Amino acid sequence: MVLPETIIYQTFLSVVTLTGICMNMFFAFCMLSDEQRSLKAPLPVLLATAVFHNILLQVLLPIFTFKETWEVNSIIVISALIIHFGASSMSSNVWLSIFYYTKIVSSQNRVFVWVKRNINSVVYAGLIVDKIYLMLFTISVVVPSFLATPANVSSLANTTAGLEDRSVWNSIRNVFRRVHIGYLLTFIWLMMWVWSCTLVYICRHMRSMEGSSSPFSNPKLLSQLRVVAQGIVQTVLYAISAGSQLIGLFSYFVVLDVQDRVFLYNASIAVYTLGTTINLGLSQHLFRQRAVKVMTTVTSGDGWKCKKRV
Repeated sequence: MVLPETIIYQTFLSVVTLTGICMNMFFAFCMLSDEQRSLKAPLPVLLATAVFHNILLQVLLPIFTFKETWEVNSIIVISALIIHFGASSMSSNVWLSIFYYTKIVSSQNRVFVWVKRNINSVVYAGLIVDKIYLMLFTISVVVPSFLATPANVSSLANTTAGLEDRSVWNSIRNVFRRVHIGYLLTFIWLMMWVWSCTLVYICRHMRSMEGSSSPFSNPKLLSQLRVVAQGIVQTVLYAISAGSQLIGLFSYFVVLDVQDRVFLYNASIAVYTLGTTINLGLSQHLFRQRAVKVMTTVTSGDGWKCKKRV
């Protein structure tokens, strides 16, 4: 018998992920059909990475939720993919925040000037290193689970070897878990620092404009304020998702049973991906423009009219 909380969880996850899939597919279509190439590097790579990871997560979460017919090893693989793509989606938004920081804030600091001048190389290198680390972290989490499955213990010799291998991999996993705590906390601090500095910079710029004209009549400044507001929301989403990730991966932080831990982790990832998707839609002019065009066509009825053939 299915419990009421399970039904609520499954319904919530299905609605959130289905909405997110539709929105991200629309964003992917917008980017692929952008003939004018309105997005300048490295923004297309960052957005494509975020959209790609969101789609994968929003497909994998319902698959994992309705997993009654899956084998144990298949469930482990799906869990590993959710962990990997969840962390990858979060890190993509960190690099997107760094990119916006270099585009909005002006500084004469040598390090900042160098980063701004070489922002494409910095972002690409950061993404590559980040993905390599997350792959190693995911492997360190998954391998002990594979070794612990009954299918891998078919004889006494295999049992002894499995226990030895498991102890080694458990040690590796514990090391990576400690590193991952620092990784998540560093990125949370980095996003808070980036967007607080950007907000302070814009506020100072607005005060300097008070004598000449109204700051809110400047389209560029309004656009920057909108990006900062969404960056702050993204930071909050990141912190919530990182907190649930720590609770889900490190059982000694909060005492929860396995099912509640899975519910919390998957629900937080679903909310994070949907929130990130909405943020992308509001912050990117390309997505807003196409959405307005589609809505205008639908509401005007032009899209439903069929012209007669002559």
